[in-house]
Amino acid sequence: MFKNYTMACTQMCNEYVQKKYSKARIIVEYGSGGSTLLAASLGKYIVAVESSSAWFLDLLGSPAEQNLPGTIVPIWADIGPTKDWGFPADERYLEKLAQ
Repeated sequence: MFKNYTMACTQMCNEYVQKKYSKARIIVEYGSGGSTLLAASLGKYIVAVESSSAWFLDLLGSPAEQNLPGTIVPIWADIGPTKDWGFPADERYLEKLAQ
């Protein structure tokens, strides 16, 4: 059974995103979730960049389970361990990447 991902924003923001996504052909997102599945439900081509591998793997099963017509191209941004909302759990990993 798929998880019910929702957009984490106000109703006004949600309506704005739906309006813009309905007109777009290609959508690029940094961070994935409800808006990614919205785009997939509209049959869009989505490039989704995500920093939480666990979240991403869980999310990517939903379009297939729901038989959504869109195409999601997943890109995992390895920033090390993450906490809520894909923020780095430890800044030291990012410092190593910068070297």
